[in-house]
Amino acid sequence: MDKKRLFLAVPLPDETKEILADVQEKLIPIFGKRGRTRPESMHLTLKFLGSVEARLAGKITDAACESLLETRPFRLKLNRLLAFGNPAAPRIVAVSLTPVEPIRRLAETVDSVCGKLGFQRETRLFTPHITVYRPKKPGTVNSVPFPAGISFPVSEVVLFQSELKPDGAVYRPLACFPLTGGPLSPSGADSKRLN
Repeated sequence: MDKKRLFLAVPLPDETKEILADVQEKLIPIFGKRGRTRPESMHLTLKFLGSVEARLAGKITDAACESLLETRPFRLKLNRLLAFGNPAAPRIVAVSLTPVEPIRRLAETVDSVCGKLGFQRETRLFTPHITVYRPKKPGTVNSVPFPAGISFPVSEVVLFQSELKPDGAVYRPLACFPLTGGPLSPSGADSKRLN
């Protein structure tokens, strides 16, 4: 049976990716060049779905479109660098985001939609972050300067397919759900299928 690795995420504007790529440059002296997230792959994950039967992708699209209709766009700010795992040898270096409440509500909406389709619900509180590094050697991020307070818009959610390649995963958008906070379009569907 045909399966796809899928996840729902907020895409980042190119300007935000460039800022985060500059942050990565400051981390190279600590962690080296290996383990950086490619700027074109940077995103804010809302829900990782895993290996999903291809026939379910359409159901996810329909359900997400309907559930996200009332969500209005908002802005998030880059806050600070986070180290997940051992602070002296993190497994992930990420950037935290504020304010937490609107993005947490959006993640909960997405989780609820997916839960109704049979996906396991999240048990941990959603912690919004953008992964910038998966370090291959120890180091700390405490002394790295960070451009806190820079904001970016959250105006859509995208259903991505993750394709594993020898040099890392490639993310392909399958459908886009604009956050309009309004009623259905006259055609009855506000999602944009991209495949």
